[in-house]
Amino acid sequence: MKKITCCLISVLLCGCTNQSSSSVVENKLIEESHSEFHFEEENAYGWFPGNAIFPARNGDYIFHVYSTTGVIYYQNPLMMSDKLTAFCDKPGCTHEDETCSAYIGEWSFISYYKDKFYYTCNDEDGLLNLKELDPLTNSRRIIYVWDKPENSEDTASGLIMSYDNAFVRKNRWTLDMDTGEQGFNEETYCVDINTGECKSIAKDIQYQTAYSIIGGTDEKAIFIKYQNEHYQTIEEWISHGNSEESYYEVYLENVWSNNNPLLISLDMKTKEETEITNVKEGFINYSDNYNKISNDQLLYVKNDEVHFYDIKNGKDNVVYHFDDIINYWYFDGRILFLTADENHNNLKVYSYDYQINKLYSIANHGNDEVLEFSLDSETKTGFIANITRQWIKKADFYNDNYEDIVTLW
Repeated sequence: MKKITCCLISVLLCGCTNQSSSSVVENKLIEESHSEFHFEEENAYGWFPGNAIFPARNGDYIFHVYSTTGVIYYQNPLMMSDKLTAFCDKPGCTHEDETCSAYIGEWSFISYYKDKFYYTCNDEDGLLNLKELDPLTNSRRIIYVWDKPENSEDTASGLIMSYDNAFVRKNRWTLDMDTGEQGFNEETYCVDINTGECKSIAKDIQYQTAYSIIGGTDEKAIFIKYQNEHYQTIEEWISHGNSEESYYEVYLENVWSNNNPLLISLDMKTKEETEITNVKEGFINYSDNYNKISNDQLLYVKNDEVHFYDIKNGKDNVVYHFDDIINYWYFDGRILFLTADENHNNLKVYSYDYQINKLYSIANHGNDEVLEFSLDSETKTGFIANITRQWIKKADFYNDNYEDIVTLW
């Protein structure tokens, strides 16, 4: 069934190229669901303390991990209840150590991928770890440990699971004990969760380039790459007649205002970068990197063109045209996008079903300023608003029914 589904998607994507915005906007109820398409090959994102509400995407269980206790709890919103249950079936368990299948202890990022939990943490020696927990058997393993020099500190600042790879973004702070000089660098690693092989795939250069990962496939990684074309070192700054103290720090604070964000595909074996598009060409940069990839298709917008970029073969298809798009996501096998005027007023919400070429207008509960239900992630039959910690059935969201919203813990 999965092979048939994937083939069908490929046919649909090829068949819907160059649709125009003249398609009739449908105001009728959206009843059909495309969840079976959306969950074939999915990038599973990592969540951090204070924001750790994340779904089992093939079902409707929603997980939450308290940063204070390190215990994984779950909730089923279809039960219309805010009841939390520890993800452990051991009678009389106190959920206080690793004898409990819901306990992970201290952590920094966590993801649920192929029925297992993957998370980053620092051990008692301060080394950054990537770990796996199988909650069904309570089996645990350390997948990888990053070594570090003395007088340095490593932390994780991102985690994405894809094709049995863990993309981990690592920060490192260093201190030169002789000079007192502090250093900082960020690097993105790809860790094979089956073999434990770890390789660096992108390294930031302070004030010059920065990589923000979106997801990937088994061979390619998709990044937003920020680069400064006119960055000056402090020596160059002084050579242009400025004193060392004359607002150089202010210059550094504003240096990113001149960057040109690029959307790139990176070959993880050769490190070769392929530029897909950039802001100067009209690329509407993502306000967040989640929910932009599904079934190996990268969603992006350039000017008034809605694109699907096939990550594996590099083919780019324009699937729709629409003016004034300011943000967009891939949810439930559809493209959800927001439009607004040049002042970001008069907000409108649409759902485009590219499989049947229909555009639906979403009432957004009468709100023309912001997305009323701030979509963050999805379960099989519902959407999660992480900021307001709520869950709504997809059909209810589409059809402006806000009566049965479930408030999460």
